[in-house]
Amino acid sequence: MQRCIRQFRKLELLKGDKDPEPLPCTPMLYSGQAHTNAQMNKFLETMADWYRYADNRKKVVGFCAYVIRSSLAKLYAARYRLKSRAKVYKVASRDLSQPLNEATRNDAPEYSDLLRMGLVDAIDGVRFSHMSLIPSCDYTPFPRNWIPHHEMVLQEYIKLQDPKFFYQLYKSVKRLDLNPPQEDISKTVWGYKVRGVRGSKSLENIKQTGSPVEESNCHVEQHQVFDVFNEADEVTFEK
Repeated sequence: MQRCIRQFRKLELLKGDKDPEPLPCTPMLYSGQAHTNAQMNKFLETMADWYRYADNRKKVVGFCAYVIRSSLAKLYAARYRLKSRAKVYKVASRDLSQPLNEATRNDAPEYSDLLRMGLVDAIDGVRFSHMSLIPSCDYTPFPRNWIPHHEMVLQEYIKLQDPKFFYQLYKSVKRLDLNPPQEDISKTVWGYKVRGVRGSKSLENIKQTGSPVEESNCHVEQHQVFDVFNEADEVTFEK
């Protein structure tokens, strides 16, 4: 919990130590209500998934949801000139799912009519507005020999640091005649630079135009094929 408070304080969404007070979410000042709620829902869902196996999952996620919801309420109060969070909750409901622009414009069409015509985006309420909506800790036992994904990535990275493993991997690439991504990219760039087309297309054009280069040479690397063309052009120019 203290770590969450420190992170929120770094993001300037909280102030105070003993009794933290949410601050307006100013980075979302110029975003619409639907987009703002959607972005905050992604954050809350990520937090709920991150603390999936924590005993205090409900407590931490509930605190994060309170900070986010209060921060957005203050932001909407400033944006729509409603002066207080209570007025924002009264118009937009507890989860901030009701449109607030109608509260400041008497001549605005009904939100339901605009939504039906597809002129506005649907506004999703901020997740976990009630403690009962927050999922509990997942006590499902882990499968045998289970390894977290990030640990698997680190293990693969450590293997690549071993010169013997890297050399064996390099030998297998050469033995199986595999092309590294760097080689494919270099061939593509070379083809665009010299012929103005991709290498595979240039080889097809060579076959169709009846070039003196034999079909067996079509499997030669691109730069060798282009050297043949350049030499032929030089001989023709000298004649």
